Amino acid sequence: MSAGNAARTRYAYRRATRYYTSALQCLDESEHVLLIELLHNLGDVQQASGDSKSALETFERMRELAWRMDNLNKSGAAHNRIGRVHREAGRLDEALRHLGAAMALFRLANDERGIASSLDDTGKVHWLKGDYELALKQMTEALELRREIADARSIALSLNNIGLVQQDSGVFSDAIQYFTESLKIRRGINDV
Repeated sequence: MSAGNAARTRYAYRRATRYYTSALQCLDESEHVLLIELLHNLGDVQQASGDSKSALETFERMRELAWRMDNLNKSGAAHNRIGRVHREAGRLDEALRHLGAAMALFRLANDERGIASSLDDTGKVHWLKGDYELALKQMTEALELRREIADARSIALSLNNIGLVQQDSGVFSDAIQYFTESLKIRRGINDV
């Protein structure tokens, strides 16, 4: 799995997919913690490389295993990733259904990072639907949570997303402020 992680950090998604797939063949379901992490990483690289069908299958497998292991955080993460795949494919109602399930699971687990992620992802769906007011409300709530957690990369992501909504709303001066703050954070943490 470490070879897959190394390839993933270098954006070598096909190589990472091969390594993760090989690692999957070495594990059985008794190693559920490692297996869930491996499925999570594999699904992410499959999605990043444009293989949405495989990513969806991988995240479904992750969801089922996490659910059987009563792992609310990872069940929420799987639903969140499934929602993202549906969002990218334009299946926005299906995306909202899974993102809502993720939110409920993260709330049960008191997982603030997961809640913030779900809020931001749900806001992106509403942005795509043209409901800028609701999108901004959810993205702003996500940003506030992320500032409390002090996760610089996630804060930059939220700022960028709010900037996109402001840009599409025609509020260009605010958009530039959000983009500029996001860029400053990304440069500060060397987030290429």
